[in-house]
Order: sequence, then C-alpha cells, then structure tokens
Amino acid sequence: MGTTGVPYIQTLSAVSGAAPYTWSVSSGSLPAGLTLNSSTGEISGTPSATGQFSFTVQAGDAASSTTTKSFSVAVFDPLVISTSSLPFGMVSTAYSQTVTAAGGQTPYTWSVISGMLPVGLTLDSATGVISGTPRVAATVSFTLRASAINGATDTKALSISVYSLLNITTSSLSAATVGSAYSQTVTAAGGQTPYTWSVTSGSLPNGLTLNGSTGVISGTPSGAGTFPFTVQVNDANATTATKALSISVNNNLAVRVTGVPMTYYPTLLAAYNAAAAGNTIQSQALVFSENLNLNRAVAVILRAALTADLLQTPATRSSAAPSPSAMGV
Repeated sequence: MGTTGVPYIQTLSAVSGAAPYTWSVSSGSLPAGLTLNSSTGEISGTPSATGQFSFTVQAGDAASSTTTKSFSVAVFDPLVISTSSLPFGMVSTAYSQTVTAAGGQTPYTWSVISGMLPVGLTLDSATGVISGTPRVAATVSFTLRASAINGATDTKALSISVYSLLNITTSSLSAATVGSAYSQTVTAAGGQTPYTWSVTSGSLPNGLTLNGSTGVISGTPSGAGTFPFTVQVNDANATTATKALSISVNNNLAVRVTGVPMTYYPTLLAAYNAAAAGNTIQSQALVFSENLNLNRAVAVILRAALTADLLQTPATRSSAAPSPSAMGV
C-alpha cells in the first residue's frame, strides 16, 4: 500500500535462472508517480493518485528465460482528522458529537492518547462518537488519535468547554421613588460571558433604562406605579434565560408639616404613594397647618375626612419615607 505524497519503495526479487535479471511491466500499469527499475527490480517514487492499481511484472534472466507475476498496489490519501473543533456542552444536558477523518483505509480506530474527556463523556473507539451527559463545568483539553487499517495514523488536539446552565439570579428589585436617581443591577450565572440583556415583555418605569451590556437598570423615574416586565439574558453561546420582575415606583412628597402628632405622617405618605400623577390626595381638615413643597406635578388638596382607623403608628412607617424629624413633624 502507498500514500499519495509519501515516497514509496519496494524491491522485487527472483530466484533461480541466470543473473542478472531484467525487469519490466508486461501488462497493466504502476500507480501514477511510480517507476520500475529494469536492472534492480525496484519500484519507487511518490504516488500522486489514489486507487487500486493491478499490473503484471516480467523477469528475464541472462539465458533469456522469463517468468511473470501479477501484483496490486493500493494507494490512499494521507489519514487526516478533519474535525477542527467541538461545540460546547451544558452540565446535566445530553451531549453527542462525532469526530471525523478522511484518507487512509477504513474503518478507523479512535483513542484518547493524552488529556481526558469532560467528566461524564466517553469516546466510542469504532465510531468516533463522543457522548454522554457532562457533570462538571470546565474546559477540558485532550488529544485524539485515528488509526487506519493500512497503518496510517493522525492526531489532533481538541477541547470541549462545559458550562453550567444559564440562569438569572436576581429574584426581585428594590422600589424606586419618583424624581430620585435609581440604579439596580440584574445578575446572572452560568453560560459563557459576556452577557447581553434585554426586556422582552412589559416595560420599565418611565425614566429608567436597561444597559444591554451590564444589566444595570438606572435613571430617574417620572411616574408612580408598579411596572412588571420580563428580562432576558443571552450569553456568548447564544443560550438564553428569562425572569419575570417588577419595579414599584413610589411618589416622592417633600412636605414639612408642623403642629401635628407623628401618627398623621405615615397616613399622609401612604395616601401620596397610592396616588397617580394628577390625582388628589385627601386628608383630615383643620387638624394641622401645612407647608407643602412638591417635587412633581401632583395636585395635593388636604381636605375631606380621614377616619381614625386609618392612622398608623411611627413603628409602621415605610423605610423609604423621609423621617418625621426630617419633615419637621
């Protein structure tokens, strides 16, 4: 057997008769690139084409006696592992990829000669299939060898990266306040960084935006309410994960109230936080004097009745609210 592009040499021999011998091809032809030395019986050269080549050689001696014999030479291309890279795998997700080769004489035999496959994967020596279920996130390097029946071999250094499943780790977002700067970062784990972030349904509060590269939600909200939305993260492997989240935006009332018991403060704040832009906030009349300084366009009218059972104690005030002392209560 020969290999294209690889020097070939074989010497024919004869017994009996009267030396020296004379050699020739009497029928058929040698593989392209090979010649027969008529004096030595050496077939040599570099094959340039593949195939099965049959021919008959004749040997003649000094006494003019001749004999013939038929031969066949198979020429193959060099064996080359054609797989250049292997796709990534995911922990706990079934994986199957076939490494391939060309040239040589099939069938091939496959083996790992250095390094190791990711934990949970095995190589089928007859088919070249790498399969199984990866169990550990890691990038693993190894060297494969393919062996052909004609004795040709080739090796290839490869690697497989295994990632944990991509997931969004942020479970909730803190509340925002109208007119106040806001910044929260949505985070993820698993997959391959960098991540790309987007809102796929719903909407962020007016005035807030999501940074597609960092996952930072920031800005200054301009309207109160609860805003549900779905955020999606894409990783470098084109895998995705989504999470339903929401941001509550509370009204921000800068108000200085004097001459009033502290128990009235959370009631006023609760009424303000429950109001949308342009609504009227009602409170008990003639109980206290007020000095309001609003930082957004909400009509505030302190009038009508507010029953005693709606009053809250200082211990139940919202932590997001200005303190009574800061408000002058």
